[in-house]
Amino acid sequence: MVRLKVQELALERGFSISLLSREAKLEIRMVRRYWYNQTRNVSLDAISEIAKVLGVDFFDLFEKTDGTTTPPPEDQEE
Repeated sequence: MVRLKVQELALERGFSISLLSREAKLEIRMVRRYWYNQTRNVSLDAISEIAKVLGVDFFDLFEKTDGTTTPPPEDQEE
């Protein structure tokens, strides 16, 4: 399995969900799904834009996992 590292990389760089959404010019719902790993499909264009805004390589946003998952937190407004 693959896990998105959007949240941890964004927080390290001082981004909230709403700021990342604005800077990347993406809908906040999409960014929120990526932030909390609540999606099975990603837009390569969106991930590319997020990587550019965060100043990281595209592939830095992905991490291979052992397949175990933790339940996502309750959906929160930023």
